[in-house]
Order: sequence, then structure tokens, then C-alpha cells
Amino acid sequence: MIGDSAGWSVALQRTGSAAKAGRRIRDWRAAAVEGKERAARLAGAHDMKAVVITGAILIGLFFLGLTALYWLVPAGNLPAFVPGYQAGAAKVHFSHGLGMLVIALVAFALAWFRSWGD
Repeated sequence: MIGDSAGWSVALQRTGSAAKAGRRIRDWRAAAVEGKERAARLAGAHDMKAVVITGAILIGLFFLGLTALYWLVPAGNLPAFVPGYQAGAAKVHFSHGLGMLVIALVAFALAWFRSWGD
């Protein structure tokens, strides 16, 4: 190819020997491979960013559901494994629901802030 032969002639003129020119070509190739590896790492970071955003949204939806559960279901009707369950109680745990809402909003804010940028 014309570009390859021109590159060799320029390298030979600068260094004065074929051995040095060969080393220089290998260095250029190594730099190109390093650039490809860096691009692959950045693509992996982008994939991880999508995983974090999706996870934060799912966690936010889960805690938003718990908010509705605490605000709409009396303490006596909550599942036994949910904190705040009291057998036969008719009160609604507003403060538990408020805490779950705060956690959901923090998770949604995390997803929103992580979606900025590249």
C-alpha cells in the first residue's frame, strides 16, 4: 500500500536504520492496540453504568411499592415478615411509608444523576 511504504520511508529517513524503523512501527502498532483496549474498557464502563441505572430504578420501584403497602394496608393486615406488622392492629404506619418513600426518591435521584454525561 502507498501509505505503508510512505511510512517506512519517512521512518527510515528519521532514524537512519531499518532496525530502528521496525521498532518505531511496532511502537505505533502497540499504541493502536492500546487505544482499542482503552475503547473496550470505556464500553465496559458504559455497560456498567446502564446496569447501575437499571438497578437504581428497580430498587426505587420496589420501595415505592412498599410505600403504598404501608400507607394503604393496616398494620394487622401486613405480611408477617414486613417490619411494622402487629396482629389485630388497625393503625396505618405512616412513618414507615414515609421512610420507604425517601429511600425510593434517593434511588430515583441516583438513577437520574447517573444518566447524565456520556
